[in-house]
Amino acid sequence: MPLLDGILKILDEKGPLSISSLCNEANGLLSSGKPSVHPSDVKSVLSRKNELFLFYNGTISIKPEKQPVLLRAYSEQPGRNAYLLKVNFIKGFFTYVEWRDKEFPAIKDIQTKKRPGSVPDFKTSLYRTQIWSWDKNYLKDKGIVLDGNSWSVSLQTKSLTYECSGIGHYPEQWAAFCMAIQKLTGAPFR
Repeated sequence: MPLLDGILKILDEKGPLSISSLCNEANGLLSSGKPSVHPSDVKSVLSRKNELFLFYNGTISIKPEKQPVLLRAYSEQPGRNAYLLKVNFIKGFFTYVEWRDKEFPAIKDIQTKKRPGSVPDFKTSLYRTQIWSWDKNYLKDKGIVLDGNSWSVSLQTKSLTYECSGIGHYPEQWAAFCMAIQKLTGAPFR
């Protein structure tokens, strides 16, 4: 597990910690035989990703405006499947719905076993997509778009709500976002 992911998981579970406590917790996550985490390693990660962390009175925490509480993501393309995901990070559960257009011949009703992932792992992946830095609107062309894929994402954090949407155009991190959803739900999200 990358050190950044470990730090995010630790701070999410334990709350604000000092650098030495964070190192101790990170070393507890390591499997035997791996080199230990030193304060300089933690400081290096924190300085590279300082937009995520709050430093106050010798403790480090995740900034409230970056700590997910609720996520809602929706995507649809006319004549194809539509997807809706709602994640409650506080309660640790998600709801995933896939609508299928039976009239569209390309859709095959394939029953597959789906193994859901974990909400904490999804939350860690979500930090990497940086939804808070996405533009509010993504439109491929001006004018009316009749056959484009439309999508929307709403992320409520402890202090802010980020909303963005688009038709036929996506943020740079869209593929990583969809892959994180697929790992969480065990089902596609396009």
